[in-house]
Amino acid sequence: MRRSCGRARYDCVHVEPQAGTGRSSGFLADDRGGDTDDITAIIGVSGKLEGNVLYGFSDEVSTEVVKRMIGEDMDAHDPMALSALGEIANVITGNAATELAANGFTCDISPPVIIEPRGSTLTSTVPKQILVTFKSELGLLTARIGLSENARYKERAA
Repeated sequence: MRRSCGRARYDCVHVEPQAGTGRSSGFLADDRGGDTDDITAIIGVSGKLEGNVLYGFSDEVSTEVVKRMIGEDMDAHDPMALSALGEIANVITGNAATELAANGFTCDISPPVIIEPRGSTLTSTVPKQILVTFKSELGLLTARIGLSENARYKERAA
């Protein structure tokens, strides 16, 4: 699972090849939730693991990410920009789910949900979450990963 999360972190800044990455930090969050960033993309996870992954973007980082994806300046809260940010979250989490499945943790992901503006408080049923913050040339990015093994999960028949 550590390898899959590391791969997801890598994907987060390399989804667009122009975005370099710098130092990162990760730690186990003491709380079961947190406040949202200017724009927060949430992807639900179900299957052998269940929970959610939240990607936090400041307005400045959102604007730069969207500019690199779409190739034009756009307000970070424009519907097309929000869709692009949701798609980034979807791609990163989808790649992580593929890595997890290769390691015996079959997962499905939900379509992205976008929360804006900053300051909404979210509470998760997952008791522990990993909070990853890392620097890129676009600015500071955060991911809050809250996944736990699903005791009710039954392997699908092949």
